[in-house]
Amino acid sequence: MPASTSVKVAFSPDGRWLAASGGKEPVYRLYRTGSWELRFELTGSQNQLAEAGLSALSPDGEIWAIGNPPNNTHLYSTATGRQLAILEPPHRAAMASLAFSPDGTTLAVMQRDSVVQLWDLRYLRQELAALNLDWDLPPYAPAIH
Repeated sequence: MPASTSVKVAFSPDGRWLAASGGKEPVYRLYRTGSWELRFELTGSQNQLAEAGLSALSPDGEIWAIGNPPNNTHLYSTATGRQLAILEPPHRAAMASLAFSPDGTTLAVMQRDSVVQLWDLRYLRQELAALNLDWDLPPYAPAIH
């Protein structure tokens, strides 16, 4: 990405990945730390991503969430670059930030109108599994009640 554009970067909590985003036509790049190999790249027009900047990596480094305000949030596998899901909010709103819970089973999307979307990824995967559409990732640990 040219240095003249606004670029946002974040390391995955497990230290395996560096995510970078920026540019007029949003470009998202994921690099493997250590070798700094470009793992994959997503461009806004090809992936229906409206603007660069909002992203979060799951604690285990397996999922990359990319905010697409005001429309939705895209989830990608860091191992394959495959899109796992598009999370459609109950109502459209500008987004302020994204964050995974420490166990990686919940994604919080903070909207600029002070509403927080909470996505239960464990439940989402159960529903997808019932349709034979679950992600190619290890299952989440059972919920502790």
